[in-house]
Formats: sequence, structure tokens, C-alpha cells
Amino acid sequence: MTTKVNIDYSSERAFAESVYRHYGGKIYLLAYKILLSKEESEDCVQEVMRRIVANPEAFMSVPEYCLKALIVKCTTNAAISLYRKVKRRRSHELPLPASGDGMIADTSGDGDPDSVLIRSENASRFDILIGRLGKDQRDVIIMKYKMGMKNSDIAKALGVSESVINMRLYRAKKILLKKEEDELYDIKK
Repeated sequence: MTTKVNIDYSSERAFAESVYRHYGGKIYLLAYKILLSKEESEDCVQEVMRRIVANPEAFMSVPEYCLKALIVKCTTNAAISLYRKVKRRRSHELPLPASGDGMIADTSGDGDPDSVLIRSENASRFDILIGRLGKDQRDVIIMKYKMGMKNSDIAKALGVSESVINMRLYRAKKILLKKEEDELYDIKK
């Protein structure tokens, strides 16, 4: 369900156009760093601009030097929300996509079906384990190990210092190792 948003006031329309001209490319690049998909990044730009158009007073009332930070935060939140939405949608699809010739697609170069199945199972198990983490730690783990982002890029995307990211990663790994150890212990019984 989409809602149509009309901008009646010319100053609000001019503001939205100005934001798009100045920050549209930056919004796209930040979204792409998080989503790693051209189409999803374009959707993210649309979502950010929709938010600006839907509530122009909130963005117009911010001083110019704070506007960029607000747009970065809005973009980061929109990209992470879109990532989660896409992830949920993909979780309902088959875990092993087929290529055009009917064989299982494998990007690692090892075409052994057992290896593909093991990697798929490990990825599923990893998703289950990180799903048990808190939101902050889960986001950092996803950005680091699923998206392949650097700690400094994660810090910029989330608007925190790199030392905060390092601590979240440390704590998340500690929790994941403990949970994995507990599950392995249950299997050994």
C-alpha cells in the first residue's frame, strides 16, 4: 500500500528538491555500502526522500550543519530496515538457488554438492545464532560478517565511534561462542 504525498507549499517543494540535488548521490552511496544492491539502494533513496517529503518541517527546522547528520541517520535506518525486510523475504525462498542449467549455483569454486549443503547449513545456523543477539550487536555482526564492511565504515553508518563497534563485536562474538558451545554440548549428551 503506497500513499501519495503532495507538497503544496513551494518552499517545502524547493527544500525537498534541494536536498535531493545535494544529498541524493550521498544517500545512494551510503545505502549501497549497507545493502550492496543497486536496486535496493535506489529504493532506499526513494524511502528517505519520501520521509523528507512527508515531514518537511522536521528537516527544514534543523540547522544546515546538522542536516547532513540527520540525513545520514535517516538513510542508515532506512537501509537497515530495508535489509531486514529483504532478508525476511529471502528467508521464505529456497536456500539453494538454481542456475540456468539446473545445477546448484556455487560461487566458491567448489562444486561438490555436499560442500554447498554444508555451507548452506552453516549459514542457516549462523543466522539463527545471530538472531538471538541484541539489536545493536546483531546489526554490527551482520554488517561485519554478512556485508563485509570494515569497522570504520560500520561506525560511520551507525553514527558511533569505532571503539564502540569493536566492543559490540567483542561482546557479540563472546555470546555467539557461548551459545554455540552450549548447543554443541546438548548435541553431545
